[in-house]
Amino acid sequence: MMVALEMLGTRIDLDGVLNATIVGDNVALLMANPSIDNPVVGIRILNLNDDRFYKDAFKILAAEDPGYLAANASDVVVYLPAPLTTPDSRVSFVVFRKDYGFGELDLPTILSLVNSRVISVKVDNTSELDGEMISLYFKPFSEPGSLHMCANWGYSNWSNRGCLPSMQKPQPGMLYRCVCQESTYVAQLILLGDSDITSTMSTAMTTASTLTPMSSTSATTAPPTIEDIINDLENLLNNDSDPSITDVDQIFDQINDLLSIDEDVVFPTEFLRLLDELGFRIDLNGTETAALVKDNIALMMADVEDSNPVRGLSVAYREEDVFTDDAFKFLSNMKNINLNSTMNELVVHLPESVLNSPRRISFVVFHNDRAFNNREESIVNSRVISINVYNMTQFDNGEVVNIHMKPLRIPERDRKRSCGYWALLDDSTGYWSQEGCTFIRSRNPVILDTCQCDHLTHFAEILIVKPVFSEQNEAILEMISIIGCSLSILGAIIILITFVLFKTWRLKFRNQIWLQLSLALLIMSICFLVVVFVKYDEYSVSCLLTGIILHFSVLTSFCWMLVTAIKAYRDLVIVFTKYIPCQMTLATIFSWGLPIIVIVTYIFKATEPYKGRFEEMTPSGSFCYPSGLDLWFSVYIPIAVILFINVILFFYTIGFVSSSIHNQNITYYEEAHKCARIGIVLVFLFGLPWIFGLFAFNIVAAYMFTVTATFQCFILFIFIICGNKETRDLWLFKLKLKPMPRYKRQSASRRTILPT
Repeated sequence: MMVALEMLGTRIDLDGVLNATIVGDNVALLMANPSIDNPVVGIRILNLNDDRFYKDAFKILAAEDPGYLAANASDVVVYLPAPLTTPDSRVSFVVFRKDYGFGELDLPTILSLVNSRVISVKVDNTSELDGEMISLYFKPFSEPGSLHMCANWGYSNWSNRGCLPSMQKPQPGMLYRCVCQESTYVAQLILLGDSDITSTMSTAMTTASTLTPMSSTSATTAPPTIEDIINDLENLLNNDSDPSITDVDQIFDQINDLLSIDEDVVFPTEFLRLLDELGFRIDLNGTETAALVKDNIALMMADVEDSNPVRGLSVAYREEDVFTDDAFKFLSNMKNINLNSTMNELVVHLPESVLNSPRRISFVVFHNDRAFNNREESIVNSRVISINVYNMTQFDNGEVVNIHMKPLRIPERDRKRSCGYWALLDDSTGYWSQEGCTFIRSRNPVILDTCQCDHLTHFAEILIVKPVFSEQNEAILEMISIIGCSLSILGAIIILITFVLFKTWRLKFRNQIWLQLSLALLIMSICFLVVVFVKYDEYSVSCLLTGIILHFSVLTSFCWMLVTAIKAYRDLVIVFTKYIPCQMTLATIFSWGLPIIVIVTYIFKATEPYKGRFEEMTPSGSFCYPSGLDLWFSVYIPIAVILFINVILFFYTIGFVSSSIHNQNITYYEEAHKCARIGIVLVFLFGLPWIFGLFAFNIVAAYMFTVTATFQCFILFIFIICGNKETRDLWLFKLKLKPMPRYKRQSASRRTILPT
């Protein structure tokens, strides 16, 4: 591992920056690319007064300063023999907080004890230091009372090869100096002879333990549990005085450790709530903003005022798989937000209402989703962020928070991207919900996806299960849709041409009804074709408009079928009825107007109309449609009511006509009987698609839905054009394939309104 860390320091791409630092609790890696503008003379580790490393304690030096060598100022100072300025070279430093099993000195009668930090210096691709010695200044854990020396680690034991053997005692209050060649891990050692092993080791270990106790992740101390962390957070928040950044820093180290392990740790929702509350309570000590950044979690806080108009946050993309301090930035001007995924992996844009009054804004950003014990099948596909604005959880007047996120992976066929927020349950668990959020997938792969939500909580991009059929079945269903819609559009066009060309045909009321019905089915067929080729996979304006038009055409077609049934009942059962003037106008107002009333009511009632996806029920239907109860009240219930009335009227009409044939004009009633049967067949035919649609998650029902829904207008064309002898003769005469047909005069008291 030690060799790998040294090699890693020479290989990591700094992505255009000159210096970089990766710091954990017990180990740190510092890297620099020297140049004329970035001379490197060494490093400095500030005095550490607690049991862990933190990033601000590590400095890459461009010049020497005697003040750095004071024991109360630094733990370690490394000076290279000359400033490095060679371009394309690399200098790296690996620092361990203490001896983690490095071993003993390679002498049989002498034991050794590491008494300082352990540091490796690696200079790559330069000859500036050939043969030169490096000065390393250490602050000892305990004042050496016996022999002590500088030593380096030979990957199996300590030796003084490569270092001057003596370590002179410095002036009081100054660091001890080691002089070594460029080498692997160097430290100060206390040498213990047989006579003083016990006393000296006891003193040294006691002092070292006092100055640098083992961290929570070390082998000698049990790591804190999530319950311990929750208790610590509650104690901090229950104090009368607000905690400071220093007070919570160690707790965040423990949280960071828990978020980095692969074991299953159950994080109760109380933990998330305490973190959010902590962001409101921390004392910023007179500053307007503050940040607490660890590898796996970050807490960003800002006091919004006129002088500090914070409107959002950006998290820059970094190749290393950890958070870094310089990646987080508060945003005050949202006009030039960079949504390029190669620059930022997360951008939050708060609505303008957050600036209405001074308030605290905080963000808790999680590098992974281990704090969210999801029991559902959704998968987190981005960083997770909690957005907190003091005294505000919901936005009014249509305002939303925009969260732009970089997806971590490309979804499989059976998954699709969506927005999710962490919904809390009473049993201290939660799940990813999509209510109140709108997902806008980026059309450009280098631009961030967007979530728009009307409330504040924990957000992430999630991958949800999408029903899929085999690629072969989906291709067949798509082909059936294209063929069926194309034939339906052709049939509607021929019906329209028939209406225009033949005056005798269009004067009949029944044909006027069929024309209106064919227009409604024509609109529906065009919508289906749009859905096939556009393949809506997100909620957008175009998807919304397609959903509205499709909804309208479906309801309109059923309304015209109801008009057909009522007209048949009036003319065949209630024979002697008063003539209704402007009946076509009334039928038109009812059939085109009632769907408009239903749709407008639904749009004003629904929070996010047509946001539901028919694709959630069937992979063959990817379009925006009403969902949940709205689907039933605005689609299925109106269709069911119309179908019920139609069936009752048509069956009653057929029964009445059958019983009346023996004492009436047989020819007339046979014609009417045939027309009524055709009418009821059409009712079932046009109603079947929406019955199959309820079960379209099944492959058989999906095929039935696709066939019956897309071929409707073509079937209507077959019934009223090809299947009607009178209409066929009109076309044959028009095409000069048959002489003009003769018409039989009928009783003026009766009018046939159905196709023969």
